[in-house]
Amino acid sequence: MKKLCYSFLLSLLLCFQACAPLKPPTISGISNFNTSQLISSNPQIKFDILVNNPNKIGVKLQKLDLNLYLNDEIIFSNHTVGEKKIVASGSTLLPFTIEPNIDDIPKLLKGAKGTAGVKGKGSITVKKFLFK
Repeated sequence: MKKLCYSFLLSLLLCFQACAPLKPPTISGISNFNTSQLISSNPQIKFDILVNNPNKIGVKLQKLDLNLYLNDEIIFSNHTVGEKKIVASGSTLLPFTIEPNIDDIPKLLKGAKGTAGVKGKGSITVKKFLFK
């Protein structure tokens, strides 16, 4: 009987947790900005986005709309991500690789001196995951 009571209380707590509103995760920063493969047959820019989840449960990233700026010039826009898990009450690094247009490479090479001029603005769409 006690096991049944505990199981009921546990399921009730999970139900209330599922009904609680989510606090929005935030983009805490951009790191590991790498432009070393710009001068090649397949130019790429690699970087990581640090996403901070203030919630006590993990969330799944459904969509990330991001504008990435290098020295106040937009170099990347509107990247949508498949579902990736963001840990509860912590931060997650999300790796990205973009392939710029051949016309944008001169301005990227001009500003490719570390992450000093790199800025990002965007929005995150998430959903809760309790099971799976």
